[in-house]
Amino acid sequence: MDWKDFLIQNPWAPPRFLKERFPDFDEYDLSNWEKKSSVRLDLNRSDWKISKSGMSKNKARRILEAVWKFRITNQFNIQLDSIDVVPKLISQRIPRDDALSSFVNANYLRQTGYKYDAWLQRGYTQFSFICFHIFPGKEWCESKSILPQMFFQTKQSDLSDQEVLIMMEIIWLKHLKNLTNDSSKDDIDLAKKIFIVRHNDNDLLDRRDWGRFGLGANIQKRKGGVKSWEKLLANKFINDLGLNDNNLEDSERWSSSKFKKKFPNINTTKCLYTNSIPTELHHLLPRAEYPELIYDEENVVPITPSIHAFITRGKWEDSLKKEYLNCQQKWLQAPKGSKKKCFDAVMKKIIDAMNPN
Repeated sequence: MDWKDFLIQNPWAPPRFLKERFPDFDEYDLSNWEKKSSVRLDLNRSDWKISKSGMSKNKARRILEAVWKFRITNQFNIQLDSIDVVPKLISQRIPRDDALSSFVNANYLRQTGYKYDAWLQRGYTQFSFICFHIFPGKEWCESKSILPQMFFQTKQSDLSDQEVLIMMEIIWLKHLKNLTNDSSKDDIDLAKKIFIVRHNDNDLLDRRDWGRFGLGANIQKRKGGVKSWEKLLANKFINDLGLNDNNLEDSERWSSSKFKKKFPNINTTKCLYTNSIPTELHHLLPRAEYPELIYDEENVVPITPSIHAFITRGKWEDSLKKEYLNCQQKWLQAPKGSKKKCFDAVMKKIIDAMNPN
């Protein structure tokens, strides 16, 4: 393929990159070639010229998607259907001195209409923003159980212990035990039991796998090493499965296992709002304020650990918090059988707020 064929396939390519890829390329030849009527029929370079201001969000998205699809699949040689795509993608560093380095410019990314600055303020990287919003996209990332905080160079010092455990749970269940959103409750519980029983065994897993999937060395050192984090994850799984007798002392103490036994027909395996695993049980009306509703089947919903952490931390905009509180009042007034639906709309907004779009 010569530079002309390449340009027809990749009309976004700037002259600097064409020169780097094709040593015989001359910008003067490009200028003359573009004047031909047959070229102008298909190749309108102005439609593919990126600028630091004045672009519509659709143009910015179209150009950047084409660029980053090429960079990820060709320049970085990351095959999206390969078995090791996740560790390859999250560990990829963006070259800052090549002919395409300008396409990571913040002015371009802001024009996509996505909340670029809010993303970085959470400690997430530019490359994770690109992967979630430009290419391969949010849906693909979620299908591969990739979290924004898993990308290397994330400011993981900003992550809470709860967020770290969420990441470890995803790594263990989905990346190391290969469970999917279609896995049965029995398979999920078995994976948790294996970790509980064997987390002190040296041969449970290659401990380097935690790092391969984004658990950085600085996080591991925070608790004195990965073994301490593994103990915390084992304790979480113990509580998830109701193996801690302290949870079962009386009817007013919450026990997720007791709820599951009381309502065996309720599917608690998948998140009610994302249809994904793993899950934690969440009280729509908090236990402390409504102890009489602790075991009400319409007050308890399965949600992902990430959503649960976002709600319990309470670090959300006042308008969203007010809407959530209003939903609690609607729940109290709604007829039996339709109470959970009171939260459908606000939960969608919460999910959007977690990963700014």
